[in-house]
Amino acid sequence: MQQIANSIDAQALRAPFKDEFDAIQFYEQIVSLVPGILYIYNHKHETNEYSNNSIGALLGYSPEEVLEMGENVLPNLIHPDDLPRLGRYFASLKSLDDGVTTGIEYRAIASDGSTVWLRSNDAIFQRDTDGEVLRHIGVSNDVTEQVTKSLRLAEINKELEERTAQLERSNAELEQLAYIATHDLKVPLSNLSHLVEMLEEELETPSQEATEALGWMQGACRQANEKLAALVRVAEVRSGELNPRAVIDLASATQKACHALSCEIAEAGARIEIDFSAAPAVLFPEFEISSMFENLISNALRYAHPARRPVITLQSRKCAHGVEMCIRDNGRGLSLPQDAEKVFGLFKRAHVHPEGSGIALYIIRKMLERYGGSITVDSSKGEWTEFALTFTAPERAGS
Repeated sequence: MQQIANSIDAQALRAPFKDEFDAIQFYEQIVSLVPGILYIYNHKHETNEYSNNSIGALLGYSPEEVLEMGENVLPNLIHPDDLPRLGRYFASLKSLDDGVTTGIEYRAIASDGSTVWLRSNDAIFQRDTDGEVLRHIGVSNDVTEQVTKSLRLAEINKELEERTAQLERSNAELEQLAYIATHDLKVPLSNLSHLVEMLEEELETPSQEATEALGWMQGACRQANEKLAALVRVAEVRSGELNPRAVIDLASATQKACHALSCEIAEAGARIEIDFSAAPAVLFPEFEISSMFENLISNALRYAHPARRPVITLQSRKCAHGVEMCIRDNGRGLSLPQDAEKVFGLFKRAHVHPEGSGIALYIIRKMLERYGGSITVDSSKGEWTEFALTFTAPERAGS
């Protein structure tokens, strides 16, 4: 404490202090109020020359016990794994400018053997006649709780990164296997279909049982081929490269889809209503958006209500995420929320009749997600269904 008092500017020791002893008492009281460990380290003798009483609360040692450790103060108090790093840090202090503060975090060993994380802030306290650093002063605070939380968070992040990488590898392997399997199975299935046709031609007067069996075999081959074609499409959507996006005029894209479905629309007597005045364009690959619109309109026609004329309405509006395009029909509707998982599930269908592959909406959702979009559904059983698709707005092309 005497060393601290001696280093204080004489001007600071004037009134209200009666004498130097009175000033020392004042500074002793100030030091006792410091919540961290206040210390003075001697670089020449590698000893701790002063510690306040806070060291007892944090590490369980008295200032006198620390003083008695002499040159062994660092090996006794610092965690062995952090001792070399702290030694390098103390050496770096010799090049520190006066009035500059620096810091370090390290582990200390308390008297009961427990580990305490400390954060020290240090500054040059005294130099010798040659200008070399003789002593530095520092304050160490307990940061165990903060460091423990930070380390745990780092561990959690590392675990998440490892799990994410593992899932990505697994997904890539599964997609590769699915792609290979679907392509490798196409040839034998195609051959099987041809064999059934050849067998049917060879039988001049097949029995009723044989005719039924051949019909089942042809149906099974057809269904298997449809499933494989669907799996190939799914694999392409999930793992294929992103196609370049362009500014798509929604009205033109809808007209192209309606032209491709003109026979189905005419047969159903459907009325198509469009209003894209609020948001006329979106940013999306042209081929993929045409495919989506065809599938959505085709679905609306397929599940039209048998007691009324199909009316399909397409509208757009600006939203927080860009552009939202809604397609609404007056068809059979869905039973939500119980059918929600079936709507976008792979090979899942909310309606038993008519038949379908159960992949169109799954593929549409994957297409949109790959380009930062989304799709949701709302419906009233027996009355209407509405799908809401979000796209990037053309003005956000650079974002």
